[in-house]
Amino acid sequence: MMRKLLLMLLLMVPVAAAIETSTITPTVDFSPAYFQVVATKYEPYPAEPGSYVDLWLKVRNIGDTKAPDFTLTLKPKFPFSLDPNENADRSLGEILAGESVTVHYKVKVDENAVEGDTELDFEYTTGTSVTMDGAVTIKIQTIDAVLSVDSVGTMPESVVPGEAFDINVKLRNNADSFLKYVTVGLPLISPATHAELPFTPVGGGIVKTLYQVGPGEDAKFTFKLVANPDAESKPYKIPVIINYYDDLGRLYNLSNIVGIIVGAEPDISISVDSSTIYGKGQTGNLILKVVNRGLTGIKFMNVKLKDSADYDILSPKEVYIGNIDSDDYETAEFKVYVKGFEDSTLKLPLILEYMDANNNPYTKDLELEFKVYSAEKLGVSSGSSLGTIIFILIVLVIAYFVYRRWEKKKRKVK
Repeated sequence: MMRKLLLMLLLMVPVAAAIETSTITPTVDFSPAYFQVVATKYEPYPAEPGSYVDLWLKVRNIGDTKAPDFTLTLKPKFPFSLDPNENADRSLGEILAGESVTVHYKVKVDENAVEGDTELDFEYTTGTSVTMDGAVTIKIQTIDAVLSVDSVGTMPESVVPGEAFDINVKLRNNADSFLKYVTVGLPLISPATHAELPFTPVGGGIVKTLYQVGPGEDAKFTFKLVANPDAESKPYKIPVIINYYDDLGRLYNLSNIVGIIVGAEPDISISVDSSTIYGKGQTGNLILKVVNRGLTGIKFMNVKLKDSADYDILSPKEVYIGNIDSDDYETAEFKVYVKGFEDSTLKLPLILEYMDANNNPYTKDLELEFKVYSAEKLGVSSGSSLGTIIFILIVLVIAYFVYRRWEKKKRKVK
């Protein structure tokens, strides 16, 4: 009769355990004897490395006889430890058949704990000196599943209007668990003005998704864009939006900013636009034309004419022009006395100082050769001299007639 009773009790244990497990989220372990030890709950769930966990264990006598002097002992090992004020041994005294007793422990989770399901051991004894052991499972996970932006860059680094380029985003999973449905998007909207940014996606969209990223792994996303031909040269900020889920299905949102510089190296040309210099030993004006042939504007243009043995500079040596828009020009004028030159060519050493639209400074040292032609060859000398002579003759004739009239009036008066 006693053997049949024992057999029936042993068959009842797994049935009771299955019922208890179905009502509790954490994994439950139990004794194969007359008692069942269940982790009813622990808070917070999941447990976080470096923090404390409040654990409640329920001891239930599933037999049909009482158990005297029941003692429950928690036996923590890495990554678990008991709070210094906690006692691992808990004497529960006599537990009647069908009776349940709940025991509370405060357990520390080591800060170096690895994420995952980890067993916390225990044992118990009864008045019969029978010792049984078991374990409950504690889920450990970092509360903030950290996905960091490891690097963001463009290729090439300097983007010219109308040119295609890549934006590369590299993410790193710093958590100890998988992160799923990692999505990266580049809204082409200015975060400051909410205006549309001058970029167009090519060869793909502006949203990309990766199914999962393992612990410690990197994820790379590449977006292909083109700077619109009319894009203004200046730095732009593109928002980066990142969404992902941890293995518990919790959603995380991140945001970042990618800085992109649009600009092009200035393309400057300079030439003699006009001159009143026709030979040696003359004083004349030189008008220089500075043309911006580049895609972007230039700023703070300053033109310096350097000293030379061929001429003396009679005007200021520097002329400040200022800004020159793309496909536009400005002029600088200098007055010089020409002392001499070779092969009818006057050499003009110049220094151009300016900045591009992104305030990058440039200095251009060059020598401009100017072909000097006589007034006769240019068809202005004889015409100019004849006009001067005629003008003088007219003035003399007028003066003569004025003088004659004055003389006649003077005689009449007398």
